[in-house]
Amino acid sequence: MESEILYQEENPRLEELLNCINRPGDFCISGRVAKPMPRLEVEEMGVLSFPVPKSQIEELIKSADQAPYGKGTQTIVDVSVRNCWEINANRISLGGRSWDETIHHLNSLAADGLGCPPERLNAELYKMLIYETGGFFKPHRDTEKADGMIATLTISLPVAGTGGELLVRHKDREITIQMNVDDPSELAYAAFYADCQHEIKKVSSGYRITLVYNLCIQPDDTETPQEAPDYTTEIDAIAEELVNWCNNDKSSNKLIWILEHEYSQAGLSFAALKNGDRAIAGALCAAAEQAECELYASIVHINEFFSAWYTGQGYGYGSDDPLDYEIYELIEDQFWMDSWASPDGRNPNFGKISIDQYELMPAGVLDDAVPDEEDVEEATGNAGATVDRAYHFAALVLMKRTRILDVLIKQSSAAAVTWVVEELERNDGRVDDRIIGLAEKLVDVWPITPYYFRSNGNSAMLRLLPALHDQRISKRFLREVAIRDYREAENDEFTTVLSTLGPVDAQEILCALIRIQFTQFPEKILKLLMLLDHKISLPDNQRKHLFKKCSAEIFQILPRVLSSKMEKSDYFHERKRPTLGKEALKNLFVLFWRADAMDTAQFVPEVLEKYPKVALLDRSVPKALVELSEIDDVFNSEAYASLWYVSTNYLLQRSDIPPEQPKDWQISVNISCNCKHCRNLRKFCENPEQQVARFPLKKDLRAHLHRKIDDHQLDLFHETERKGRPYTLVCTKNRASYERRLKEYAKDIDKMKLLIEIAPSSNKSNGGDEELTKLRDAVAQFR
Repeated sequence: MESEILYQEENPRLEELLNCINRPGDFCISGRVAKPMPRLEVEEMGVLSFPVPKSQIEELIKSADQAPYGKGTQTIVDVSVRNCWEINANRISLGGRSWDETIHHLNSLAADGLGCPPERLNAELYKMLIYETGGFFKPHRDTEKADGMIATLTISLPVAGTGGELLVRHKDREITIQMNVDDPSELAYAAFYADCQHEIKKVSSGYRITLVYNLCIQPDDTETPQEAPDYTTEIDAIAEELVNWCNNDKSSNKLIWILEHEYSQAGLSFAALKNGDRAIAGALCAAAEQAECELYASIVHINEFFSAWYTGQGYGYGSDDPLDYEIYELIEDQFWMDSWASPDGRNPNFGKISIDQYELMPAGVLDDAVPDEEDVEEATGNAGATVDRAYHFAALVLMKRTRILDVLIKQSSAAAVTWVVEELERNDGRVDDRIIGLAEKLVDVWPITPYYFRSNGNSAMLRLLPALHDQRISKRFLREVAIRDYREAENDEFTTVLSTLGPVDAQEILCALIRIQFTQFPEKILKLLMLLDHKISLPDNQRKHLFKKCSAEIFQILPRVLSSKMEKSDYFHERKRPTLGKEALKNLFVLFWRADAMDTAQFVPEVLEKYPKVALLDRSVPKALVELSEIDDVFNSEAYASLWYVSTNYLLQRSDIPPEQPKDWQISVNISCNCKHCRNLRKFCENPEQQVARFPLKKDLRAHLHRKIDDHQLDLFHETERKGRPYTLVCTKNRASYERRLKEYAKDIDKMKLLIEIAPSSNKSNGGDEELTKLRDAVAQFR
């Protein structure tokens, strides 16, 4: 790389220890492959189907032997130690067009994982094992069953079942491998050295069927390792260095070891690591556990941007070939990581995390790096040429467990929650003091950011809180974060957390949310309250009290909501003036009804009447009344009648008679500008006879009249006639206002028809209510 990289100088001993781990391989390797199934035939049984059906498994067991185990020089059958069935290899026929290729592939994977040259390791079928529900094999070590056997390869065939995990131990390390597979095109495999202790846990349900192979070397092979690599001394020393690093408050919170081999972003996993990378990862896994560090695999991205001089022979300012440019100066570089993998096979969604150059190890690893991509931006105007280079490296990432939340939260609150969720899962779902401490720290360091910058961390945290069963943390997060950074997308999670609190706390938080956010998000908060009504489990008296307090808060704020104007907020974002649509109005009245506060609700129409455009008295209110009329207790209330009258009077004032067709071409106009050209435009508009006017004007003056016509919504078509000089602005009067009024009138009549059908009961009973009569008369005039 051309840029000057600063390397981590505070861990030379750690780097030295990692470089000592030069033998590839580990004591155990496992994984899954998607391959065509073999043609597997068992003597006296015929060909097996995949997944193997229960009927065939029962036939297999009938023809199988109870599997023994070795005890000293004896071979013993004891189902309290080993409970499974076996069929010898001489009774099994394996074939099919692709099976030789498949077993060769698995043999290579096993050899690479164990650190052996694939060409020196042969897989020899030993037996088929069948585990029924309850089957198991207690801890044991394999004896040498064939000349040159150094390891065992076990392959699980597709069959329905759960449990039966394979546990492999070597020294102080233990790996648990899920061997169940039921996909008809998938095989699960594991290989481990013969000196490793291993066991099969009980099969919980169904079955487990495996093919067991002996992995053997030639008798005269003295170079291939015959035992699992042992880095116990190095691991202990690495752990000691990591402890020192963790205890140094001045050191970085993360270290990044660049791997030797290349791995794709999609295919990066600990199981896919090769040779020396796998050995180093295995040692770091063990050492990190001792030192209480977190270890992940990730993809490191580095982008460099250079100023450059064109030195090529091409014509003009340059070319697309980077070789035609000489690097002049580094303008900017960017370092980050993504595409995460953990040792247990998970892919935590940490997203993009920035890194510092000095965190990279080993020293000098990037000196001769070749960019994966190199692009040229040619010189344009005053800007010189630039060369952009992009590098990608797979890496192992160490993070201090005590500081990992600080690292993650700086990049993404969602990433920090993801880690706490993973810790809870690793703790088997048990919420102990450590998990509570992590969640509390999350709230302590949570960033409050403008809503358009933040990630979905709030949603993730709201989903986590119910699993913690800790009301104190839930209340803190709702008070300190959620109500101040509210958005509708979190309503479901928000109400779930609220429903876990007592009525007093829920009431306090809801009232605070209403005071802080209702003026901006009335419809969304009303939705939240209706959702809570379905979720919260409270006695009727407590439920009414809760909603009564909320409705009282809303009633106090409602005039401010309706009178609020569009405002600028958070830099360039503009929040629109809130309106109360059909659903919001319905929810508002249902809230008062739930709160047994319809006496207060009857004053709401008086507030709405003052702000008809915000309350949408002509559109939303009639639609809301239709839905409210279906709720008997609301329909028969004074509040419903008051709302009906407000909407009815508004429509009658506007459309009690049909719009009158214009008798001439006069247009009312209120243009304040008194320039010569606006005076001419005003004169044209006020002339009842003239329908077309022509204004020969320069471009800026034509644009001036354009704006005035559009800003005042004048009933004029205007276009530029591009003949002669200056061009002419041609204005033609139209009936746009009248046509808009006709459409509005038709819609008003439709709403009046609705209102007739849902008039309050008292009006329907006497049939002589003045408003109802006017409505019917207005509808009768409609043509």
